[in-house]
Amino acid sequence: MSFIETDENRAASCYEALLVLAAERGLNITRTKIAKLLYLADLRSVEHSGATGSGVAWRWRDYGPFDNRLLAVEDKLVKNDVIERDTTWWEWGDGKRHDLSALRQSSALVEASDGFVEHIEAVLDEYGTLSAKLLKKHTYRTPPMQEAQESGDHDGLLDLDETVQVPDMSDVVSRYQGMLDSLPQDDDDPPISDDLSFLVEEVDEWSGLRKRATSRVL
Repeated sequence: MSFIETDENRAASCYEALLVLAAERGLNITRTKIAKLLYLADLRSVEHSGATGSGVAWRWRDYGPFDNRLLAVEDKLVKNDVIERDTTWWEWGDGKRHDLSALRQSSALVEASDGFVEHIEAVLDEYGTLSAKLLKKHTYRTPPMQEAQESGDHDGLLDLDETVQVPDMSDVVSRYQGMLDSLPQDDDDPPISDDLSFLVEEVDEWSGLRKRATSRVL
């Protein structure tokens, strides 16, 4: 079962739970990342139980799966001192980044051992270190988003009811973590972040050039 209209109370509970669990793992979460992670948790929930659990009615928006009512959910959580939002304007252009964090060490959803928490935890463990940009690319490859793009149904509801298999990218992240750990850190360099998604993304972006170069050599 997919939601046809976002249940703001349920979505708020899942928002808080994800941020609490992310803090336990030392993960940085932005507005874009939390939406994509909850979407992936819903896909996993459908795969295992046949139903979503976030309460969000997902639509194909400009930045992938989203629903504008999540903005109201976020504002309410900030106003009620449940979560904190730190907004940073980019040095170039007119863009901005919204970092989100929980103000409590637990949440009602986690304490109640809600079944959806298992899917949130699994998604955080597998995708939590990826950047918002790479998460966006990954969600665009999922069946509901591919179906929406093929039909041209922009802003339409995404169909999550079909059982889907979400690709596993954890091995990619772990391989680059091992490579990074083996390199000495230069004292003049800024501290290396635990977020290795930029490496995965860079490899992905250069793959086409490597293939063309290899074909010419052969």
